[in-house]
Amino acid sequence: MKDDVILVDSDDDNESDILFKIIQDLDINCNVIQTTRGKHFYFKNTNIKSNKIGNQCPLSLTLDYKLGNR
Repeated sequence: MKDDVILVDSDDDNESDILFKIIQDLDINCNVIQTTRGKHFYFKNTNIKSNKIGNQCPLSLTLDYKLGNR
């Protein structure tokens, strides 16, 4: 991944569908890849400084954040 990319990883199929629906409804530009357990969402990173694994986001979804520069 490029240094300015962040991967948001959801390993729960139901939670990844919720996040995907929100992204579609808000017309947010990102790449999405289906995995065997959920989805990977790729965004341009503007302010996240470190990887975060098993992080509960404000939407009550458990997500991993992985930086391209790590």
